[in-house]
Parts: sequence; C-alpha cells; structure tokens
Amino acid sequence: MNPRVYFNNTDIYFDSEVDIYVNRFHENFDSFMHTHDFLEINYIAEGSGFHYINEEVLPVVSGDIFIIPVGTAHVYRPASTHSSSSLIVYNCVFPADQLLTWCQAIPHPFDGNRMFAQSAQDYYRYHDSQHEAKTVFEQLHKEFLQHRLGYRTLLIMRVIELLILLYRFENDSYAQELPPAAHRLDAVFTYVKKNYHLPLTLEQMAAMVYLSPSHFHRLFKKTTSQTFIEYVQNLRMEESCKLLRTTALTIQDIASNVGYSDMQFFLRLFKKKMGVTPRQYRNKR
Repeated sequence: MNPRVYFNNTDIYFDSEVDIYVNRFHENFDSFMHTHDFLEINYIAEGSGFHYINEEVLPVVSGDIFIIPVGTAHVYRPASTHSSSSLIVYNCVFPADQLLTWCQAIPHPFDGNRMFAQSAQDYYRYHDSQHEAKTVFEQLHKEFLQHRLGYRTLLIMRVIELLILLYRFENDSYAQELPPAAHRLDAVFTYVKKNYHLPLTLEQMAAMVYLSPSHFHRLFKKTTSQTFIEYVQNLRMEESCKLLRTTALTIQDIASNVGYSDMQFFLRLFKKKMGVTPRQYRNKR
C-alpha cells in the first residue's frame, strides 16, 4: 500500500450500541488520503472543491453524492487554500457485512448488495438535483448526535431509506445528471493532479478538451471559482505543505519538486497563500 495512504478500520467508528457512524465535516488540507474496511456514503452539503479518488481528481459541488466501496483510497479538498473557501461533507459509514442484512429487509427488486458491495468500480457518483438525499442526511446526523430513545432503530431506518433513494438514483435518469461543466473537465483535473510540477498552460488544457482558450477559461472559472493559474498554484501549495510536513527536503528542493525554478517567486507566493513563510510553516508542525 502507498505509505501516504492511511487505513481506517471499523474499530475507530463503531461501538457495541450502534454500527452506523454519521458526521458533518469541514474538509481541509490537513486530511490525508485514506482507505477503509467499511462502506462510506458522502454527501456534499455546502461549498465546492475536489474529490481525489485513487488516481482521479473530480470537481464536486453541493448535492453531489459518492458511494465509496471497501478499499478505495480517497480524500476531499476545498476549492482553494483561502479561509473563505468551504467544503462541508456529510459522511455515513457502516460495516460492509451489515449491508446484506439491511438489503434482505427491503422487498425485491431492490438489489443494493450488487450496487454497493466491493466491486471493480472505485466509486459510484450521483447528483441530488431534487434535494431528497440532503433531507435524509440531515435527519441521520440529527439522530446520531442526539442519541434519543430508539435512535439506533431510527438510524437503521434512515440508512435503508438512503439506500433505496440511491437505488432510485442508479435507475432513474434524472438523478444521474451531473453538472455538465464538471463532467467536461474531469480529464483536465486528472492530468493536472499527475503533472502539476510540469509547465502547464491554459492553451494546452483547452486543447485537451477541444475548447477554445476563452471558452475553457469561462468553463473552468464557473466550475471551480478559480482561474486555471490559481488552481495550479493552490495544488502546488498543497503539495509544498505536505512535503514541509513529512520530509526533510530543503525549501529550495521543495520549490523545484512542485514546479518552481524561481525561488523568490515561490517564497512570495507561499507567503501570500499560506500567511507564513515555508520555514515558519515547517516549524509550526
């Protein structure tokens, strides 16, 4: 396993009373890529950003839903490092072996075990265009936090409701519609994630998705709330922070590794984005 991918197991989240865990998390740049031995359903509640899934980078917006099977490595990131950029995600996780039990309680033709169990797919993705799933997640989170009498039964009922809703999404065409801009740019995000340290131009990326530079610029800004240059800079800053935290590389080597040959430019940009110098950032960790 990649040493930078962390493993979460069921012991962290479940106790003897309940085998469902729900939270509402403000995503940030301190979280690490991770995998797990349980099933996870994510709902983008507020904001926008990116979902890193194995080798893919997917733009996400409010209303997006992901089913993450056992063994898939992933992490969320806000759209930028700026403090005003938020990405809030609901997470509902449960042991994989519970799925069969719950599916058996749902009359046919529901086939959730086929849909949600570990498979060749790294993830399933939907968009909650009618805000149906948002209501279920809000109720799930409320029950989980309050622990009122009978809350475990209600949690199971809400999860079953969510599974049925996702089964509808799998089979109803209206629920599979993703924001077209996000879908169009998937190849760009994946390419940039792998090659952020190389010289990258807006014209090069526009040609990749058969768009004019001006159209690409508008589409990219609408999807990410950033220009292409800002996006690349934020990605490079994220990697710089990771290297400062986890390695003993010199600051000059880190600048070179993330794509900057001009050391003074790197230092000015880092201070502008992070509010501190690279040395101050490293000393704080």
